[in-house]
Amino acid sequence: IHLIQGFGNLIQAAKARHVRMFFLILFLWNLGWGYSIVWYPTYVLTRFQVDQYFMTLGLIIQGLGWTFGGAFLKPALLQKKNTSFIAKTSFLTSAILLLLSYLSTSFPVFIAIYTVAAAFAAMSLSSTFNLISLASPKNIQGKSMGIAQSVMALGFLFVPIFSSFFGLFEIYAFFPIAALFLFLGSFILFQTKDLY
Repeated sequence: IHLIQGFGNLIQAAKARHVRMFFLILFLWNLGWGYSIVWYPTYVLTRFQVDQYFMTLGLIIQGLGWTFGGAFLKPALLQKKNTSFIAKTSFLTSAILLLLSYLSTSFPVFIAIYTVAAAFAAMSLSSTFNLISLASPKNIQGKSMGIAQSVMALGFLFVPIFSSFFGLFEIYAFFPIAALFLFLGSFILFQTKDLY
């Protein structure tokens, strides 16, 4: 067991010329979607004053949207579009939808938009993993996936640290901040060449 292997993986991610942009995109995805998931309970309880039952029901509905996006919508789109197109459009769409969910004035509207955002977030995550695989030389495919897991862990490590800081100023800012990270990831994705 190598207790510091994850840190070594992160150093390799920074050095991997062909795939490091995709590792950065994955990191931004984790910050963006991580914000929205980690702070969802606090956000809906304080903004919409829903009880525990409706808060949980909203998460279940959002999970169904996630499942639909990953298991049904993405495979259907892959029959007509390439992975790069799906990654770019799903990243951008999930960012826009997170921003729209923030602008929602009622819990049902919020959950409806957030659920659709989850479907696109699922597609953007799996597409980013696909792009990492496509950009990696064949001899380091497995290593690239291991590095991707370390990048994800790093992203989820930073979510509570950053959000605790932002939460001191404005708790309702979590969803716009989440959208901002996804917009940044989307911007970088649109700068990368198409990989099929």
